Amino acid sequence: MKTVIGFVGSPRNEGNTAALVRQVLNGAAEAGAETQIYFLNDLTIRGCQACDQCKATGVCAQRDDMAALLNAVHAADAVVFGTPIYMWEMTAQMKAVIDRLRPLFTPDFGSRLAPGKQAAWVITQGRPEADAYAGYLEMLRGMTGMFGFRAVNEVLVAPDLRAAGEVASQAGVMAQAAAMGKRLLQI
Repeated sequence: MKTVIGFVGSPRNEGNTAALVRQVLNGAAEAGAETQIYFLNDLTIRGCQACDQCKATGVCAQRDDMAALLNAVHAADAVVFGTPIYMWEMTAQMKAVIDRLRPLFTPDFGSRLAPGKQAAWVITQGRPEADAYAGYLEMLRGMTGMFGFRAVNEVLVAPDLRAAGEVASQAGVMAQAAAMGKRLLQI
């Protein structure tokens, strides 16, 4: 059975990002995947210390919750990264995880990931224009590819969200999220 995991970078476990990541995972489960969700705000993940141990060994020197997330990434067939846009970029919770994915690189910046591992991004934002952060979203796609993921072609953006959880009433974007979860297993 395939496994899809989701990282929620929002501090709100019942917010819009969490609702969309859950919906992507629901779509994956409907397609036959086993799923697991991780709420990054509830974990202890320190910033990268630039010690470079992981460069040689593929294992981070720090002993915190990131070790379990790295194991989960290696075991999963697909990873869903979900974050609201705060101050024109991902949240601090998600950024800490991204920085700590350094063990996925070999010393020459190749990837230690198994070939064919999928990734998707779910982005929530208050700005009403879905393409308000288009340049940043392209960077996320590139970064995901650099880690060795075969990224899903689109990044799901849910714009114009103001209240926590309001995305659950937006049938169109919720359907897009479920469809994304199904596609993760078809690629």
